[in-house]
Parts: sequence; structure tokens; C-alpha cells
Amino acid sequence: MTLELGRTWILAALAVALVVGVLFAIFPQWDIAIAQLFFDPAAGRFPYASRALPNLLRDLGDWLVWLILIAAGGALVLKLVLPHRKMLMRPTVALFLVLSYALGPGLATNGILKPVWSRARPVAVEEFGGKKHFTPWWKPGGDCDRNCSFVSGDASAMTWLLAPASVAPPAVRPAALVGAAAIAIGLSGMRVVFGRHFFTDVVFGIVVTLAVVFLCRRAILPLDDTRMESVLKTLGLRLRAALGLGGVAKPPTDP
Repeated sequence: MTLELGRTWILAALAVALVVGVLFAIFPQWDIAIAQLFFDPAAGRFPYASRALPNLLRDLGDWLVWLILIAAGGALVLKLVLPHRKMLMRPTVALFLVLSYALGPGLATNGILKPVWSRARPVAVEEFGGKKHFTPWWKPGGDCDRNCSFVSGDASAMTWLLAPASVAPPAVRPAALVGAAAIAIGLSGMRVVFGRHFFTDVVFGIVVTLAVVFLCRRAILPLDDTRMESVLKTLGLRLRAALGLGGVAKPPTDP
């Protein structure tokens, strides 16, 4: 597989999703069987869920996502506030990062799939001492009320790290992509170990987000940076005018 986030990546992900989807539709009990590997029936809990180090790693992953988003979003906001200032980040890159997160982990995962599927988490189902019913991955309309299991929000957010990795400088891009993939797989897998997600929640969380990132790359990164920065400048000037702030003087240029 080439170390560029292109067609090969998404075709491989779709192939994995197809195989997993078919097998776990035929044998839905496999989701339960995998979760049982990490469940302590004597204690009635998933013991690794309370371990400090895995939870610290999860927190660090979350912080990494938010730091990158704040940098990208901040670059766009700063351009609107100070329209004449050159952006601190390429506008196509900033827009790609913000939009891919908003459409992937934001809309597709938490806005659509989780509420529609309403799949109960492993810790909440009867097989592991809970009160809710297990539902296979393909069946929407479970009895989870909120913050449900399908698809995994953690897997979705961690997979999104492939987006910034894919626009890293060429010299470090292969290492960045490998590192992002390792973080996505490792931290997503921990959610299964914790009993917070079924295996299929994680697989489809990864695939959905990877597809969104791939499509956003195709749609946004080929755009012209100079033209986009000009559009943002115009929007910033109009926004200032609408707020009654007037224009912004251009910064002095070297003679």
C-alpha cells in the first residue's frame, strides 16, 4: 500500500468493511465473543477500563486532535478577523482539516449514525451484566438512549488524524501516516478492550471517517490557495463592515 492517502487506502478499507460486514452479519455473536475476551465475569466488569495508562493514552489522543483542529480553525478565524494578514496555514489545508472533521467524526458519526442506530454499548447489554439488548451491527433502532455505540466516536476521531498526517511535509509524511494509522488502530482497539465498543463499531468508525477524509481531500486540496485566501479576505472585510468595524489598513510593505 502506498504511503499516500489515496485510492489504495480507501479501496483497502472498503474491502475490509465488506468482509467484516458480511461475516458479522452472518455471525453477529462474534461481536459478543470478542468482547468476552476482555470481560472478567467474576468481577462483573471490563478490568482494563479502569487502568490509568490506557486512559491517559486516550486523553492524549483527544488532545492531539483538538490541538490540530484549534490550529486549523484559528488560522481561518484569524484571516476573517484580520483580512489583510497572510494566513498562517495554507487555506486549502485549514479548510480540509476543519471540514473533514466536521463531516466525519462530527456529522456522519455523532450526528447521523449514533442516533439512528441507537446500538447499546457492550457494558450496557445483558451479556455483560447490563439491562439492554444486543443488536447486530446492521440493525438500526436499538434501545440506547444517547451516546450510543455504533459507530465508535473514538475510532472516528483517531482515524481523522490521518487527515493532518496526509498534508504533512513530504519528507515526514510517510512516518506521519504510519504513526497516525498506529494511533487510530491502537486507541480504537482499546475501546473494545474497555467494553465501550464492539469490534464492528470500531471497524465501521474507521472506514466511514477514512472515506470522508478521502473525499474531502479530493474536493478541497486541489483548489487554488491564492484564490481561496482572496475569498476569505473578502468575507472578512464584509464581516467587519457588517459589524460596523470598518476596513483594516494593510500592513506596511518593504520599499
